[in-house]
Amino acid sequence: IKLPLTIYNTSCYRGIPGKYIAAGPLASRWLQQQFASDATLIHSGAQVLGEPAAGYLSHPGYTALPEAPYRYQEMLGVIWRENPSCYLQDGEQAVLMAALMETDNQGRPLIDAWIKRSGLTADAWLEKLFEATVIPFYHLLCRYGVALIAHGQNVTLVMKDYVPQRIFLKDFQGDMRLVDEDFPQAQSLPEQVKAVKARHSADYII
Repeated sequence: IKLPLTIYNTSCYRGIPGKYIAAGPLASRWLQQQFASDATLIHSGAQVLGEPAAGYLSHPGYTALPEAPYRYQEMLGVIWRENPSCYLQDGEQAVLMAALMETDNQGRPLIDAWIKRSGLTADAWLEKLFEATVIPFYHLLCRYGVALIAHGQNVTLVMKDYVPQRIFLKDFQGDMRLVDEDFPQAQSLPEQVKAVKARHSADYII
């Protein structure tokens, strides 16, 4: 379950905007369909963590104030999301990409420990990581005109024997963008999703 927090993290307060609530489940369902039928995405092993439901309640007082700070409009919402463990196979572990640079009490990053335990060189390990992450994101952009914000909280890395295998993607409320061109493969994307997603040029998104 994702809930709003009144903390400023990275670029904004971590609320839940009502604008995207209805589009989130529709977007995740559409993406799951593409990941289940597209040969490149199937081969990548990447999967979408679905958002089966979401809810939002606007505050009547703040809604009536056009100058009210945005964070006061995002304080009461909820998103239900699939648990990564539902898709893990025997011997696999899932970690947020954001955890790769976390450090222990001696200041050593977790990624260093995982690389050593994998038995691979750092270059070989990173090649596995980039193959697992870059291909599905880039393919979504080129074939469907869909860009997902790839920060470390939205990407879950799946490892087996400490070696990167594939990724899980999540958060399709406000962290999904569309290229401002028509893509035949994206015609089936629900209109309710298209209506609320920001559109940019491919160069801007990259």
